[in-house]
Amino acid sequence: RRWPGCQAMDLLDNCFSLQYPGWGMNGAELHHPETGVPPDRWCISRGDVRFLRRQISDKIASGAIKPTVRDPFDIEDRVCGPNMYTVVEAWLKPLTRGAG
Repeated sequence: RRWPGCQAMDLLDNCFSLQYPGWGMNGAELHHPETGVPPDRWCISRGDVRFLRRQISDKIASGAIKPTVRDPFDIEDRVCGPNMYTVVEAWLKPLTRGAG
């Protein structure tokens, strides 16, 4: 259904912005070290990040997360990669699917 004066994407953006505060905002600006939201306000602890990093490292070592054509990360690189799309597809989706 189209409402006078509204475009479909405007309606979608308005709907999402009501459901998800921050929808459509600039992520780079929000995470900028000088002007963005400080890390202590991200609702995630250093321990959470360390846990996720260990889990991803373990999944790379076990072969559950592998380089792909779209994400040819170096499995020996402990600084960069894999990207989150790879992590979600290779590990998080199967994990949650298995949980029911």
